[in-house]
Amino acid sequence: MSPPGSILWLAMRSEDADHVLRLPLFQSCAPAVAERLVQLSFLQRFPTGVLLTRQGTRPDFLHVVVEGAAELFATHHSSEATVAVLRPHAVFPLESVIADDPQLNSGRTLEASKILMVPAEPVRAAIASDAGFAAAVARELAGTHRLAVRELQSQKLRTSLERLANWILITRREQGETTAITLPFQKRTLASLIGTSPENLSRNFQALTEHGVEIRGSRLVITDVDALVTLARPSPELDDIPHES
Repeated sequence: MSPPGSILWLAMRSEDADHVLRLPLFQSCAPAVAERLVQLSFLQRFPTGVLLTRQGTRPDFLHVVVEGAAELFATHHSSEATVAVLRPHAVFPLESVIADDPQLNSGRTLEASKILMVPAEPVRAAIASDAGFAAAVARELAGTHRLAVRELQSQKLRTSLERLANWILITRREQGETTAITLPFQKRTLASLIGTSPENLSRNFQALTEHGVEIRGSRLVITDVDALVTLARPSPELDDIPHES
């Protein structure tokens, strides 16, 4: 399978290859193994909304988000749900590439993105032959597993309002501890990501006005951080946010 066509193609220039080799996935690799994987890879720019991987099919490539963002989503009959939003340097669908199994969800660009595409078979060969690369893959899998467990526990232990409050705190940290954050994607995507409906998300946004957050279109202005933290009750086990007891 060739990479999706009719998109701006990037030949692997030397500066691109140098940057790719510094990605966490390749840091523990034997140099010859890393260089071989990069030589076989494609680096490509995609606009928003391009389908990269398809649920139920075996992956031909391991994808690494170099710039931009990708959305993992799943469908069942007429329903669709956002599973995760991936930022640099996230890797997907790693578990399906390792096992050569059908993918449990699909992936698409959430914004204009630069994606590294590494052929699946050489990835499996490198895992089998290079302990450093196998260790990097194991670390990546561990991080993905912890993220999935955190999300599952948050879904089961919190209300949708509390999940929204924690998402705002995490996004605030990612955007530089600012008092005003910009929604990085559409509200319907956010609703699906935190496990609620668009209608309930709208009600929750209104409820947040009593907890130090003003909604101004696609911007959220945090007027009282302490009130938001009191509502969210962030936990290191659920959110990877330092908890002050």
